[in-house]
Amino acid sequence: MIDMLADGNGWIALGMLLIILEMVLGTAYALISFGIGSLVTGGAIKMSWLPTMVEDLLDESLVMGMVSLVTLVAIQLIFNKKGSEDINKY
Repeated sequence: MIDMLADGNGWIALGMLLIILEMVLGTAYALISFGIGSLVTGGAIKMSWLPTMVEDLLDESLVMGMVSLVTLVAIQLIFNKKGSEDINKY
């Protein structure tokens, strides 16, 4: 399992699984942000874009967590607009 994560295939599979779970469960964009973070991490590993100091599972997990956090904040800012008029006029 660790070997699959080390070469990027495991991160990509995990990302696709999390995005599918988001579509099924609808967890308010939480799983999709982790899925995008996993896909970005797996793609960066496959294309050798990560620096050489990122070489073990903990470092890769930190990269995935940072990308996921940025993605979650961006999604929340885009889709949760406050002040928009309610379509149901009470």
